[in-house]
Amino acid sequence: MKVTQITADEKIRHFRRIIIVEKYIMFPAKFLMILILAFFLWSVREAHELKFAFHRYQFWMYVLGNLFFMIVLIKIGQRKFNFKAVQVSAFFLSIIDNLFLSFLIYFTTGLESEFYWLYCGLIIRNAVDFPRIRTQSMINLSFILFYIIAIYSHDQTAAFLSNQIFWLKVSVLILVSVCCWGIYTILVYQRRRGEEFQEMTVRSEKLSFAAKLAASIAHELKNPLGIIMNAAYLLENSPEVSSDLTKKQIGVIKRETMRSDRIISDLLNYSRLSEGKIEKVNINSCIDEVIESLNPEIFLENVTIIRNYRKDIPSIYFDVLQMRQIITNIVTNAKQSMPDGGALRIKTDYFSPPDRIVISFKDTGKGIDKDLKDKVFDPFVTTKSKGTGLGLAIVKSIVETYNGEISLQSSKKGTKMIVTLPIRTVFKNGKK
Repeated sequence: MKVTQITADEKIRHFRRIIIVEKYIMFPAKFLMILILAFFLWSVREAHELKFAFHRYQFWMYVLGNLFFMIVLIKIGQRKFNFKAVQVSAFFLSIIDNLFLSFLIYFTTGLESEFYWLYCGLIIRNAVDFPRIRTQSMINLSFILFYIIAIYSHDQTAAFLSNQIFWLKVSVLILVSVCCWGIYTILVYQRRRGEEFQEMTVRSEKLSFAAKLAASIAHELKNPLGIIMNAAYLLENSPEVSSDLTKKQIGVIKRETMRSDRIISDLLNYSRLSEGKIEKVNINSCIDEVIESLNPEIFLENVTIIRNYRKDIPSIYFDVLQMRQIITNIVTNAKQSMPDGGALRIKTDYFSPPDRIVISFKDTGKGIDKDLKDKVFDPFVTTKSKGTGLGLAIVKSIVETYNGEISLQSSKKGTKMIVTLPIRTVFKNGKK
């Protein structure tokens, strides 16, 4: 259950958890405890004034420290949605509470102090505020260390180390830490599995709808095209048609009908919507598979492929055939723009937030003419004699099906295609 990425959704949830725990649970509890301690410290007799002067100083330091970091956490962090400020504030609040609790244990009865049980509550709080095991373990270990120092300072001897009660209490703290981390990790794992299932279901439904729509349109178009082709064939072979002009026009009808039929076939062949199956796709592996399938020794002859992959890029829910289609079409276009050879640099990256994968393809070809730059993604726009002009149009359609974006940058030094795909589906109402 290793966590490799923290998504923007998780950062938002983490942000809100810290705010709720610190503002609505810890702050009222600390406020009540401070009132009780203030009453106790200021109700001592004059004879003990010097004895408690130092403790009052520590008390005020604790109060001011809490006020400062609570202001940073609530006012600055919440207003500007500064996740880092909230994290740092929560960390220092935890350290301050640790130090003050250790002081209370030293101030009261040391190993026998009832304040010990507050450590369990603080450890549970740490599990919520600091879900990463490394951070959580460091803070909890510091709690145990300061607890030991507080007992030693109170007893002025290390005799407590031979006391079974001491080891039992330390074991309880370690057990609570491990249990809190384990339970939290399981809950996160289950939530992620649920989100992944929901994401896969949503994308499968969208793909299924697109498949049915494409199949319906293709069926409706292919039938009349077949009728037109049969009628043209009968007219061409009819003895009543003897005019060369008429036969020429019939030839035009047949040729354009065949071209329309090929466009529809290419559309279905490219999109493969009827065979669509959503699964987890690793972008880096998919690119490697596509390049290998293109037979680089022949098709990509004289083209140097430079791969710059982000190793920890997360997988994305996608139809693997469509992903290969996107890569194939863009790589093919890049190759055709470099007839004499060149270099194709493929880069993958991941940004969180906004939880998006970016794939860029940069070639060293002749670039795209200015008058075609705004039309390359339009259907039937092509500079190839035998092309249908659907390659990049299909790519754009697939990318947009998954709420992604595709753009290009072109100059005389080459063209760069940039595909941006969201990790999660975003609905119109803004919910995920």
